[in-house]
Amino acid sequence: MIWKTNIIISRIPAVVFFLLILVISAISFDFLFAIFDGFSPSTDFVGILGWAGCISAIFALGRKNIRHIVFLFIVFFLIGFYTGPFLEPPSDPINHLHRTHQINNQSIKELYQKDTRFGLNLGIWHYSMMSCILHSSDREETPGKILRDIHILHGLFLGLIVCSLFLLGKFTGLPNRWAVFSCFTAILFFGTNLFSFFRYYSFGPTFTSIMIFWLWTGRFFFSDDQKSIWTGMLSGFLLFPILLVNHSQEAAFLAIAMTLWILTAISHSDAFQKMPMRLFFLMATLVVFFLLPQFTLIQKIVAGMVDFNWWPSNQNMLLTYHDFFFGIKPWIDRIPETAGIAGITPIFCFLIIRFIRKNTDSRVTIRLLVLGVLPFIACLVPMIALFWLTVTYQDSVYRMCYISFFWLSIAYCLFACESRIQNKNFFFALCLTFLFLIAGVRTSPVYGKLDFFLLDTNNWLKEWKPLIEEAYLKKNEQKIFSDPLTSSALLGVFDIPVQFAGKKITSVNFREFERNTTVDIEKMILMNKKGEFHCVVNLHGFQPTWVPTETGHWQSELSDTARYYTYKGLTGNSLQKYLQKHPPANCKVFH
Repeated sequence: MIWKTNIIISRIPAVVFFLLILVISAISFDFLFAIFDGFSPSTDFVGILGWAGCISAIFALGRKNIRHIVFLFIVFFLIGFYTGPFLEPPSDPINHLHRTHQINNQSIKELYQKDTRFGLNLGIWHYSMMSCILHSSDREETPGKILRDIHILHGLFLGLIVCSLFLLGKFTGLPNRWAVFSCFTAILFFGTNLFSFFRYYSFGPTFTSIMIFWLWTGRFFFSDDQKSIWTGMLSGFLLFPILLVNHSQEAAFLAIAMTLWILTAISHSDAFQKMPMRLFFLMATLVVFFLLPQFTLIQKIVAGMVDFNWWPSNQNMLLTYHDFFFGIKPWIDRIPETAGIAGITPIFCFLIIRFIRKNTDSRVTIRLLVLGVLPFIACLVPMIALFWLTVTYQDSVYRMCYISFFWLSIAYCLFACESRIQNKNFFFALCLTFLFLIAGVRTSPVYGKLDFFLLDTNNWLKEWKPLIEEAYLKKNEQKIFSDPLTSSALLGVFDIPVQFAGKKITSVNFREFERNTTVDIEKMILMNKKGEFHCVVNLHGFQPTWVPTETGHWQSELSDTARYYTYKGLTGNSLQKYLQKHPPANCKVFH
């Protein structure tokens, strides 16, 4: 009786997780197709469901390793809380924070009707989860408390995603310490260029979506028994609408992984061992994945599945020979700098494992190779390339590299090598030390992310503290009128209403701020005669980090906010000196 009771109790997390995913999937499906017009939950409700779904997934899949999971979560929550997200203007996390402020406790359908940017692929679940943390009080807060909540949120996301990475390693058969090693490998090398995915994108909807994708892959990709196949397909179909309304990139990842998983399972089945079946399977695969995409009819059918077809504008990215296209050129755009040296290691790891052939499972080894080279499969399999170039605009094609699981291949390879080593503890310590040393090299082709992960980006917050505190006190009385960079930083991080050039800023898009944008202080004074605005002349700026200079993602000159202003024909140092002696009426100057 006690034994049966224990079995029932052990299944509670899985049952709770399944019910939550069923509800979350139904809400997502309804959001996509508006089946139940009368049902429109608030973003607070959606956010709570999102947190419950993520946490229950970790507990349901990791109940055998619960102590390790809790320990990892606490450690990385503290690391995430201490480092915080990357918040140097003009970075994407500020834009993500702004979107979070905008959806505070609104109906998700009303929100979609008001602003279609919050429709498909723009993070309904993720931003709602963020809003639950950042808007948990009545907003009678200080800038310091808002920053603290931002750090708490980053810590929560980092802790959860590292737990999912750990479970991913465990599902491959790695022992605890090598599963942890795989977590560090991902953290120290996953991202694009010098940007750490775990520091830069934690507030983007891709963060929770890729966590869902990793958990599904870990649970099902290495299993091919009949029960796992049916359960994996069912869960994949339930997760698909969730990913579509959160961040469709990972929905595409899931579709690719499910397809390859089914093909791999078929190739390992007993029926496949017969030669006629092997030949039929090989011919069918070649026809579907390599020949059909060459036909215009198939290309039109794929284009008809999406709202906007990017295929015609992506033709320059095709790898072709005469009229036959083989996929996407893997050397163009930002693909090499996203894959980096770590992205090509799975092939070498596979060869090493095959050579050692000890303490390894051949099926796991082959599937790890498949997961490790997924970006190359996406590039060089025409059918997958066709879908990717149809749904993805040119600047984002490189994101296919995010489908790689290179860290699993590296950890599994070293784990296999350990079987030949007598002093295993020394070998593990040596590998971990070497990993951190390599991760400290941020130049091409290594692209280590250690420097970025530990980078302090709060200098502007410290330097602007008097400006921020005063602006926050005025937020309920007057709109802030300042230069575009200062205004957007105040709006994005602290949700302070702002104006620029007489217009209310409703979105944070730093790419629109041209370098020759100017703010005439005389016009600011004239517009503020009625006291409608709190005019802020920010001549202080801030000292940028090495990131804009070395990555080229934005111009470091943007941090020099003084260059925006002009007054009576004066600019630069001349303006600074003049305003110190003759401060403009109704405007606060920060030097």
